[in-house]
Amino acid sequence: MVKIYSPAIPEGSIVTTPKKEIKANISSAVKTTVRFYDITATKDGFSPNVITVNKGDTLKVDFKPVDGSYDLDIPYLGAYFKQVPQGETRTLPFDTATPGTYLFSCRDHCPSGGKIKGTLIVLQ
Repeated sequence: MVKIYSPAIPEGSIVTTPKKEIKANISSAVKTTVRFYDITATKDGFSPNVITVNKGDTLKVDFKPVDGSYDLDIPYLGAYFKQVPQGETRTLPFDTATPGTYLFSCRDHCPSGGKIKGTLIVLQ
């Protein structure tokens, strides 16, 4: 069985540069950032296959299959895109409240017949 979540954070992890970010300071006590990322899926895997963010960030992930239809599953966070056709883009927003390492994968619709995987790391 593949581990879908671990509280461990890989040593030396740093925040992945997003395509865009917006500071979302609701109050001086709450400092959060909305980070925007693109993830593409091909038979060779996800790109990027590791995304690192800070605890409390809100993510908006634009998911785009390149060479067939794929799905995107982050089971521990309850985030799932059903089959997304090649060339379409779907946006998945979610929050990152718990630090740790999360698996994301193509669960049901992988044209190459294999499973492709990636990692979301949430820093403390």
